[in-house]
Amino acid sequence: METRTAAVAYSNGTTIPVAKIEGGPTYKAEMRRLLLETLEPDQESTIFVTIYFTLLSCLRFLNLVEQSVKISPLKGMLSALKVSTEVFLEEDIQSVEIALPATKSYSTQGNPQTQYLDDVLNSIGLARTNEHPARSSLATIYANNITSLPSTGKLLPSFILHHSYSCSALIITLENLEVGLLEITKTTARLDLGADSIRSYPHYWRAVESEMKRFLTGITVRDVVVSGDRVWEEAEVSILMRRVLGKKVVPGRSLGRGGGGVDPVWAGVLGVARMAISEDFEDGEIGIWGIGS
Repeated sequence: METRTAAVAYSNGTTIPVAKIEGGPTYKAEMRRLLLETLEPDQESTIFVTIYFTLLSCLRFLNLVEQSVKISPLKGMLSALKVSTEVFLEEDIQSVEIALPATKSYSTQGNPQTQYLDDVLNSIGLARTNEHPARSSLATIYANNITSLPSTGKLLPSFILHHSYSCSALIITLENLEVGLLEITKTTARLDLGADSIRSYPHYWRAVESEMKRFLTGITVRDVVVSGDRVWEEAEVSILMRRVLGKKVVPGRSLGRGGGGVDPVWAGVLGVARMAISEDFEDGEIGIWGIGS
């Protein structure tokens, strides 16, 4: 969560990493706040809440209500990524897709986190092309060319595990890609188990293993993808995952540097850029850029 990346995707299937920027203390604090708010249980939405957010969006679009983003830590980060991408493309850009560490259910109405993100983007001349931001987990799965899981013939669904590991957090997400279950997801975030805590947290790796086992109780995992700037830097990550999931699920292909897995630093942004181009581009168009966490 402490860094943001940008990438460009072209209609011929090419994806190119463009920029990686590390955020300052205020940016990191803001990302932690947004993550924790996103993972809070949804409150039942009323018709009045839905009408309020719809009206507020219209007023902001007409510039009749001031958008409170002047001091947002996200604005500086997104502006820097926008400039880097425009320099790379040698042209102005107006559209973007973003991958977030976690998202509310796609059925959630009037999501204040999404509205806040859109306000920041609009303040620097950008707009998202899809209704909802992508989850980093789905974007990483897409970057690794996983679009479905073979049926097991069992009633219980099987899942893909997304393991995001950075200096500031351990985030584990389960995604199910079987037909009719595209929105089934489960996420846990431990801000006290990021790589920065290795030396200060007693029995650190035992705590990480315990958290994974607790989260995966009763779950059938069929595949694993990873993201984050510490996955390849800490050898214990792949050792622990093989111990928890077994070598059949984690043969090393997705985790090792030379094993063919997508670089976890860029996996989310490359995936979201590819997702955007597959949905929104026609042959002959130049490219679209994405932002990943």
